[in-house]
Amino acid sequence: VINLRTDNIVRIIPGASGEDLAANENALEVGGGQLYAGSDPDGVPTWTEEKVLTIEAKDGLKSVTVEGVELTLNQTATISGEYGQLEATLTSNGDGTYNLTYKYLLEVRAQHADGQGTKPDLAAGETPEKFAVVVKDIDDDTANIDIDVSIIDDVPSIAFTTQDGTLIE
Repeated sequence: VINLRTDNIVRIIPGASGEDLAANENALEVGGGQLYAGSDPDGVPTWTEEKVLTIEAKDGLKSVTVEGVELTLNQTATISGEYGQLEATLTSNGDGTYNLTYKYLLEVRAQHADGQGTKPDLAAGETPEKFAVVVKDIDDDTANIDIDVSIIDDVPSIAFTTQDGTLIE
């Protein structure tokens, strides 16, 4: 008789809309120094849409950390980033799976290069902020994923339209 043992490895499963977030600079307020307001300075900075990661830890969950901050079940943690803050809450589904719910609030303008609203090594108009998530089960199996936040620069834009077939600039 051969007995095979299969370990229940810990897994992180992004939700249907993925794990990444996008925040726009358009509603930032002037905060002093060389920080400039966004294109809608009277607007109110808002949280991004809420996202959920599902964590499978059938052996039992030992820890979940976001950027080194250990999460406690049913308590919201605020994790500071370079440009804003991530708010994360860990809940149990009671079946060896857990939900990590999170959202992001942009608080300061990202330093985009002059001209195109981009940095040479980044996609046009975006500056990512990363939050590392590390999950460990009771057997010390680990899984990790990064939550990327794209910070969209509110660079000026121009649109060409036609009126009666004539190009208007």
